[in-house]
Amino acid sequence: MNNRKVILYLAVGNVLLAAVNVAVFNCGEDKVVFSRISTLVDPSADVTSFRIDRRGRAPVRIARSSRWRMIEPYQAEVDEQSVMKFIDALSQTVAIDTISDSELLRIGRTRRDFELEDSPLQVRVSCGGKDIGCRFGAKTPAGDGVYASIEGVGAVFVMPSNILVAVDVAAERFRRRSLFDAVPETLTGFTVKRPAGSIVAFSRDGENWKVDGMNVPVEKVRGMLSKVLNASVRDFVWPTAAAGGMEPMSAALLATYGLDPESAVTLTVAGVDGDRRMISFGKVSSEGEVYALVQQGDAIVTVDAELKTLAMQGASAYVDARIFPFEASAVNAFVIVDGETSYSFARGKNASWRIETPVSAAADQQRMDALLNRMLTLTSADMSQSGLSVFLSSNSAPVTVSRKALLGDSRMEDLRSTEILRIDPVTVKRIVMSSSDRKVVPVSVVYNRDLRAWNLEHSSLSEKVDEKGVATVLSAVNPLRAERIERLKVTLADLSAYGLDIPGLTVAIDQDVEKSVRRNIMLGNRTEGGYYATVGSSGAVFVISDETASRISSALVGE
Repeated sequence: MNNRKVILYLAVGNVLLAAVNVAVFNCGEDKVVFSRISTLVDPSADVTSFRIDRRGRAPVRIARSSRWRMIEPYQAEVDEQSVMKFIDALSQTVAIDTISDSELLRIGRTRRDFELEDSPLQVRVSCGGKDIGCRFGAKTPAGDGVYASIEGVGAVFVMPSNILVAVDVAAERFRRRSLFDAVPETLTGFTVKRPAGSIVAFSRDGENWKVDGMNVPVEKVRGMLSKVLNASVRDFVWPTAAAGGMEPMSAALLATYGLDPESAVTLTVAGVDGDRRMISFGKVSSEGEVYALVQQGDAIVTVDAELKTLAMQGASAYVDARIFPFEASAVNAFVIVDGETSYSFARGKNASWRIETPVSAAADQQRMDALLNRMLTLTSADMSQSGLSVFLSSNSAPVTVSRKALLGDSRMEDLRSTEILRIDPVTVKRIVMSSSDRKVVPVSVVYNRDLRAWNLEHSSLSEKVDEKGVATVLSAVNPLRAERIERLKVTLADLSAYGLDIPGLTVAIDQDVEKSVRRNIMLGNRTEGGYYATVGSSGAVFVISDETASRISSALVGE
């Protein structure tokens, strides 16, 4: 063979070797191959079990049948994310370097020099019907790597030292800490058995919950279930290697922690798939914690004491004592009668509230939501012979309740939106400003859309339109907001009390919009916080701030 052929064969061989990046644990092959860059487990390998031997600790063995489960040093449920993290560390972590046995021989080193003869950590993985072991030894001098070896592989591997975070794990680190693997929406019911032997059974009926045939507040039940289902173990008590957990659980052991059937409070939940899981609460373990029997009786743990308190609540704690036992989303209309005045409210298709009577106007959404929430928490203790009469759309019978309980320090007027008016400046074609002072000539400006300019409707050689003043007026009505609602419903006879029968200033606005009507903004007497004001046909008296009054009365003309 000439030199050219040798060079060619070597080149092809190098290409093939560069393409090989296989796992050292190759469970599908009879022979184990390694390269300079490799992972410890073939990423495609189907791992079915593994064992961890740590110097001075009991072995940890975890296996999979229908689900992953700890077999040694005791039987226990495990957190599958921790298991996947362990497997991923072996199958995804790439070696930093590989030192073959021939290289070791050449430099006069042995595996003992890397603490791989009497290894402090050994891992055995089963996949494809085979068991293959790996040893982890000393860290590299720089501390960023750890030496590892594989059974039957003539090499020492240098792995990133952070692989130990997922591999060098004690039994407790693998254990499942969640109490349940369900959410309230997937449950069909639950029961609570208390020490006296009484059982309270809750059942789900569509979106509602019932106990003893009576509806109970959905949010209260969901709140209780959410706290229990989302809770986690504080600490493991039994079985643990330190607690001698290899012995089977006995009645005496349960009694020690107050978890025997006669003493425990047991909550059992049923899922839509028919699966039933339970948790039993026992004695106080420490401040704020109690012992609990979880994971179908496999483990004794400590949990938040509040969970036991929630579970011990009897049916009376859930029976709806509210006057109006409804959810806020189910109420779309109601009426409040205050003396001779009836206030009716309705929620539209866009979920926004409106006042229907005694005026038709938009309501303050936040105040309406707060009012409805207060209304739906009222109990018989809030009823009063002389108060406000309330009618709900879902309950036609009137109920008289305390004004203070329903409104607090608010007034019915406060329920109206403080947005008096909203006019888009683009649509305005005319502004007319007039005063109660007959000596002051009304001013009218119109917008010429062809010239895109404001002009005086009645020409004057000495005056011209103040564009800045016009812009200020238009900005004040987009939107025009009140500081407060002074009176929700007024008649013409009432207006004089506010100086609105002959307003000090009237600003009339015409819009270039089909079927639009002139909107008259009228300012009356000065009052605390500003000026009384109204908008024609609104039927209400507002108070606008000094700043808003100043903007709305800005001069439209100048010299």
